[in-house]
Amino acid sequence: MLKPDGLLVFTFHHAKPWAWELLAQVLLEAGFYVSATPVVRSEGKSGFHSSAGNIRYDAVLVCRKRPNSWHERCWAVIKKHIYEGSVEWVRRTLESGMPINQVDVVAIVMAKIVEYWTKCEGQAELQGAPISLAKALADTQSLVAVVLEQACTGRKHRKEMNIGQQGTLFTDLDARTQKLRY
Repeated sequence: MLKPDGLLVFTFHHAKPWAWELLAQVLLEAGFYVSATPVVRSEGKSGFHSSAGNIRYDAVLVCRKRPNSWHERCWAVIKKHIYEGSVEWVRRTLESGMPINQVDVVAIVMAKIVEYWTKCEGQAELQGAPISLAKALADTQSLVAVVLEQACTGRKHRKEMNIGQQGTLFTDLDARTQKLRY
């Protein structure tokens, strides 16, 4: 039995939205919300799942019993939190010198969706109407490319970064700014 202030902590990664959707539903039904989703390297260079194009990072889901103190319901605000958190973890990963590919970014974004979806207890609204988790997951798929690009901004100089199957990304983005519209 988990104490009232206890934590349920586990790692997870998956490339398909349906798996993240099911995970969020199970956590909500069990009375939990995700309070944090740090990212850790899950597969070594010679691991079974270390082929190019496979997810290399796990989200560490730190779960707490509800209720929580987070009461935001506006999807645009929630999406902004998902975006900012995803950019932060992709940026940290790139700055550590670790390779990252598009499917890794998808997993990071999905983890952030589950985090904020469970924080709002599945009660997000888009223009005053409820939004489903499936719609929320589909809506944030468009964030993946912009998260990767935004994570590379603010670099002091041109730097070569390995982003896996997508080839090599050369960043010189200090002169550009990316605005995300909600």
